[in-house]
Amino acid sequence: FSFPFYFNPTTPELVITEVMYNDPSNVDSLEFIEIYNAGSTEAIVGGFRLEDAVNHTLASITIPPGGFYLVARNALVAENYFGQVFYEYGGQLSDNNEDIVLVNADGVNLDSVSYNDNVPWPTAADGLGPSMELVSPSADNQIGSNWVASIQEISFVNGLILAASPGF
Repeated sequence: FSFPFYFNPTTPELVITEVMYNDPSNVDSLEFIEIYNAGSTEAIVGGFRLEDAVNHTLASITIPPGGFYLVARNALVAENYFGQVFYEYGGQLSDNNEDIVLVNADGVNLDSVSYNDNVPWPTAADGLGPSMELVSPSADNQIGSNWVASIQEISFVNGLILAASPGF
């Protein structure tokens, strides 16, 4: 047997900046979460975890300042649609409300979002095509009015315009 061991107690400035929680695919195969390195130094993320809504241990990589880490329910489908590298998570985001929590290897909360599908959260992100994007990495991502529906059109899915900008 082999068991991975992570010792990474760092607390870089990582921010959850985009979420596609109710995509128009009818099977949520395009749902994803974007994590942004808002710090001025590289973030070593091996052993960090996404918890609550989804389950994912971040890969042993380094995110440069201004860089992104992308996770999706179905990494292959997301990569084909968005043209970015995604890692796959277990679980599924709720189409109504959910908690997404990012912790380091010691369990210290680095960032979290408790989204909702009601105003002041962007209601267009609730199955009408767009993801929801944080207006600025420095904005409080716990406040619904700090999020907007993406306007970056990708394609049509089930007659709706899929709009998202993971990795940008």
